[in-house]
Amino acid sequence: MADTAQSSSISLLTITGGLPTTHQDNAPSSLFLALYVLTSVVCLFRLVTQYRRPRRLFFVYLRLQLFELVRLVTFALRLASAANFSNALKGTETFNEGIFIGEQVLLGVGFVLPVSALIELAGYHSNRKEGGNVTGGRKLIVIRGMEFVVFIALILGIVAGSQGSGAVTNPSTAHDVKIERYAANRPMPLVQTLILYLFQDRLVGAGHRVLVVLVIFCLNLTRKVDIPFAPSIWLAGTSTLLTIVPIYRIATTASPPTSVTSTDAKAVFYVLQIAVEWLVGASLLSVDAKKWCGIRDDTAIDEEARKEAYASGSY
Repeated sequence: MADTAQSSSISLLTITGGLPTTHQDNAPSSLFLALYVLTSVVCLFRLVTQYRRPRRLFFVYLRLQLFELVRLVTFALRLASAANFSNALKGTETFNEGIFIGEQVLLGVGFVLPVSALIELAGYHSNRKEGGNVTGGRKLIVIRGMEFVVFIALILGIVAGSQGSGAVTNPSTAHDVKIERYAANRPMPLVQTLILYLFQDRLVGAGHRVLVVLVIFCLNLTRKVDIPFAPSIWLAGTSTLLTIVPIYRIATTASPPTSVTSTDAKAVFYVLQIAVEWLVGASLLSVDAKKWCGIRDDTAIDEEARKEAYASGSY
């Protein structure tokens, strides 16, 4: 009876990936754990051997390394949660909310890190004439604006995930968690809501706009003759692929599965969120970003500036 009541209260919350069980989740979780170990090693190798300079590129791929580590911890927690929940159903253990909430928080905020990396790389690529330095003008406004919205989405994701603990045992908070997760995956409409609320207007807009803006930004770069085509398409394609994740999250929030242990819903979760996120990370590691995005070391840029100044007689 207690298990039924617990499952009923839990089902009110939109749980990302459902509640893991050993027979449903051990195999896919172990598979993706191995895949993320592989890409984490590749990312660390690039950080140590290729991306130590300039520092701005190092910190971009440090975010990606953090994402890889977040997913390693995510699946370690998911495997532990699967064992715990399966044993709880048998009555041999009590349900561990801490493991469950930790996994949910990481699942909710993880995809923001590759979004942030893509934004930075797009900014460097668009300013490759300046050695990848995003100096100013409309490009800087667009890049910094997207970064700000992603930061807000990250905060909302953490808050929503951490509130999941209360939603498990307190159905009255489940509605708030659902709203916050919806906002975290639709960051631009949230900003519009705050603004339009002041003018008592209604919300107009669609979801996942940060990535949509990023895709449009990168596609626009393909039209510029002085910017290489292949890196622009690579960034646009990778960003487009990543849009699948917030679309999936919004859809499941709006229309959650009828069961938190649905096999079909979990299969969709592994394909549309986990596999997509891994492919995005693999894409960012598949090329030499320093060359593809035209990023030069600061010392090389300074040396070139001195040579130009010397040639013009102003040095």
